[in-house]
Amino acid sequence: MSIQLPMNIPDSFVAGKVYYYGSKEELARILVGEGIDVNIGIWALRIPGFARTFEIAYVGNITPEAPFDVDGDGYGVSVESVARDCERLSECLKRHGIGFDFTHVAGDQQSDICSYRFMP
Repeated sequence: MSIQLPMNIPDSFVAGKVYYYGSKEELARILVGEGIDVNIGIWALRIPGFARTFEIAYVGNITPEAPFDVDGDGYGVSVESVARDCERLSECLKRHGIGFDFTHVAGDQQSDICSYRFMP
């Protein structure tokens, strides 16, 4: 996938969902198996080295049927770097048949940089 990045965007963020219905530990094993480092917290998988902060979290999810939330903060990180992180995560999830729908958004919230979606 080739991404056309808008010019002059000082920062960005990522928000959306990952539709994986197993445990966060199982999802962590998949990501680590693909070479993506993961720190497992009580409610979230934190991915060091992705954006400024990047996590895939249970946020208010009470049942296993609820998707994980994606939250990435790219403040102070180049938009290109965050775009590469999004691309890497989306390709990993797609290879494993895991659905996702998240968007990389300019920090001013005025424009979407790129949307990533896959529903098996």
